[in-house]
Amino acid sequence: MTSSAAPANVLAIVVNWNKRTCLRDLLASLRRLGGAPFDILVVDNASTDGSAEMVRNDFPEVRLHVTPRNIGGAGGFNTGMRIGLGDPKGYQFLWLLDNDVVVHPGALDGLLRVMREEPKCALAGSTLLLLDDPGQVQECGARIDWTDARVTRIGEGPLAKLPAGARFDADWVAACSLLARVDAVRQVGIWDQEYFVLWDDMEWGIRMKRAGWTVRSTTESQVRHESFQNRRVKSGLLMQYIGLRNFFYFLRRNAPKDRLEPLLRLHLERALNLTDNSREAGKADQVYIARLGLRDALRGRMGPPPPELADAPKPRPAAGTAPPRLRRAGFMLTADPESARAAMAVVHKRYPGLRLDTLLFTDHADVLRERFPNRRRIFASTLVSRLKLLVRLPLQYQATVSQSWVPRYFYEELLPYTIRVDEKGELEVRRRDLRRTARLAVGRWRNRRLAAKWTRALVNRPLPPVDYFTFR
Repeated sequence: MTSSAAPANVLAIVVNWNKRTCLRDLLASLRRLGGAPFDILVVDNASTDGSAEMVRNDFPEVRLHVTPRNIGGAGGFNTGMRIGLGDPKGYQFLWLLDNDVVVHPGALDGLLRVMREEPKCALAGSTLLLLDDPGQVQECGARIDWTDARVTRIGEGPLAKLPAGARFDADWVAACSLLARVDAVRQVGIWDQEYFVLWDDMEWGIRMKRAGWTVRSTTESQVRHESFQNRRVKSGLLMQYIGLRNFFYFLRRNAPKDRLEPLLRLHLERALNLTDNSREAGKADQVYIARLGLRDALRGRMGPPPPELADAPKPRPAAGTAPPRLRRAGFMLTADPESARAAMAVVHKRYPGLRLDTLLFTDHADVLRERFPNRRRIFASTLVSRLKLLVRLPLQYQATVSQSWVPRYFYEELLPYTIRVDEKGELEVRRRDLRRTARLAVGRWRNRRLAAKWTRALVNRPLPPVDYFTFR
């Protein structure tokens, strides 16, 4: 907070939408922070849970701006940055914060130290620790490999393994906690508001780097935040739609010219294949959302989610197939270890003598650090690795088991059984169906052709201009 002894040259900007309790916890941690002085601005996106009233009553020192409607994270941060850039106080730095983080002592001072020692740094990001396990790092910024658009988090794993005061070069740092240099913002601009949420802060980092600035992260600044993987699992169909749509928009805006076409073709084909898998599994809601996301990606429709999302069909009840006698199965783990343990317990209760191996279909450290029975790392990022799975899994297991929200993969079709566990602990058991497998195989060939056709259409369609300088 601002002290009377020194003027603040930092404005902390928090965007909130219906997270009253989380916002209270964040503001309380900021009130206790100490160190360099700073002002706080909360941009509330027309919350209906009493968030604005709580700020007014409990944190009178905080500046509050309430928008007339929900304009998303991108719109909220843009609104806050415009206010900060136009303020007569002449702030030198803008500290962007998620409403559901808790800041650790020295969080701002660590970011300011990076900025003062590295004058070409545009964005400095905090180390993001798990909310329920602050000894584990989610990321210290991230990098993207334009070979296949794979995102790698920096510093994942135990905090103790990272050197004290470590700094990392990143392609972007998450707006969970990032400090932006005002001079860089005035040169490069604010966010592309069309994203609404997701991929917006990522693009900002890439634009900063391409303008000649650097993006850094540091362990000198730490905040706690819920696992990204768990949040996506719990966020439902809305975030599935936005994530799919925004990813293709991000590629079109930022992929190198020589990589744009192959990346679009690769990821369009993957999205179509997963849609086919969901359709064959009877997951009409996931099929609907995937088609809607692909439709809007192709049309270039961005901004707030469409009202049609409300019409998504409800997921069907779990199938009543009689469970088979099982000796060995593989549990496909991709995220959310807590719910995975609950699902495993349900399966073991149904099949007391079952050997359940844990197949880790992820490289996220917040999952890999967990102790699960009979762990095996599974790699499925290349064609060769996927072909190996087609052969190995049916030879080793009678069934694959996973939570109901995990995408269905083609190589599961060759096992005798596929089992999904829903949020209520009910099991859906599917027997192998060679006709269904044949339809999926034919669909793979069709999807390859369709992805090529859609790629040509996207490459040839110009993107609309974006005004990044509405603050001028």
